[in-house]
Amino acid sequence: MKAPLGQNFLNDQRILNKIIEAGPFTSGDTVVEIGPGKGSLTRLLAPHVKVLYAVEYDKNLVDHLQLSFLPTGRQARNASVGNPVHVIHADFLKWNFNSVPAPVKVIGNIPYYISTPIIEHLL
Repeated sequence: MKAPLGQNFLNDQRILNKIIEAGPFTSGDTVVEIGPGKGSLTRLLAPHVKVLYAVEYDKNLVDHLQLSFLPTGRQARNASVGNPVHVIHADFLKWNFNSVPAPVKVIGNIPYYISTPIIEHLL
């Protein structure tokens, strides 16, 4: 955890499941996750959606996420299946959100101090 980045990793499985249930998320959804951290929510969300863009600023966490979400098994052998998780190393506030095809659902466990700039960026 890096204090200057305001990182606070969500690990409570009950809360993570409630977030997924509250979505609701479907197999046709395109989702952007802001600050996936170690990928706890990402792992639960990925099987429910068409594509998931996980936008993470911390390079160490990006490396971890990229290894965690490598295509495996049938996905690695069959290009038509594909991996629904795309890990993006970027500052969300500077990332070109328009590169994601609409409609999009946005989710994230974000620090309070940055919530207003994120909402403004989304709008």
